[in-house]
Amino acid sequence: MREYFELQFRMSQRTLREFGINPCLGYILLLAGFTGLSYYLFLKTEFAQYLLVLISLVLTSGLSEVKRNDFLRMCFSASDYHIVRTIENLLASALFIIFLACRQCFISSALLACMTVILGLWSYRSNLNFTTPTPFYRRPFEFIVGFRNSFFVFPLAWVLTVIAISVDNFNLGMFSLIAVFVTILCYYLKPEDEYYVWSFAMKPGVFLKKKIHTAIIYSGILQLPVLAALLLFYPEEYVSIFLVYVAGCTILITVILAKYSAWPAGMNLPQVFFIALSLYFPPLLLAVTPYFYYQSVKHLKQYLV
Repeated sequence: MREYFELQFRMSQRTLREFGINPCLGYILLLAGFTGLSYYLFLKTEFAQYLLVLISLVLTSGLSEVKRNDFLRMCFSASDYHIVRTIENLLASALFIIFLACRQCFISSALLACMTVILGLWSYRSNLNFTTPTPFYRRPFEFIVGFRNSFFVFPLAWVLTVIAISVDNFNLGMFSLIAVFVTILCYYLKPEDEYYVWSFAMKPGVFLKKKIHTAIIYSGILQLPVLAALLLFYPEEYVSIFLVYVAGCTILITVILAKYSAWPAGMNLPQVFFIALSLYFPPLLLAVTPYFYYQSVKHLKQYLV
């Protein structure tokens, strides 16, 4: 059991080094970034503690992926498996639990700790033959795989939108829209196998346009309930809603192009830096997006006809 957590720690260090970041510096930046964003969230909305609980549960639920847990069950006994999963979940949500406690949100902190432990004890049956239905076709696998791993995020976003409307908090509704966008962006962070790109018998430019078209259409399907509700109850804020939607689509396009400019490897540190910088200064996207497109076309020529 100890060896397993040592391996996970070494893998996290290796991932940071692959991004060109010293592991110690990476952990410090993670702590500083989390603390700063959490304080900012508390300044902007009275629902900050509930949003932090929600975000923590969404992140922790990724550790409950079926195949991953089937592998852990093969490696550990039943009792050790539950201990490993509980410790994993508590470590993943530790920053959220501690921060909420420091903000004197003791009920939310305790509730998050309990729910985290419950998720760790949740055992899937490997022989359960059930596939989560999706509104997408089979070819664009990012949305099929991503939706099935994060489908619970969208009902939660819809509930937050209803709460925002009921308490007349437009900012909370916008947060729900942004949360959907961020979830969709995560679908494109992991590079796929070469086979999934080779199956597209087309030129790199056509391939990228097809990927972008699919992303815009399918992301619109997932955002439609939140968008429709906000436009219906806050028609005077249509300009803000439109700008956030356009900015989200532009960032989504940029992430897709950045992904394929480095594929089959993952995105490197300079790419992540430029994308993060574009979030703070959106006009930079006008330069970053064409650059990533040129690099993607150049890079994919060796894989596509």
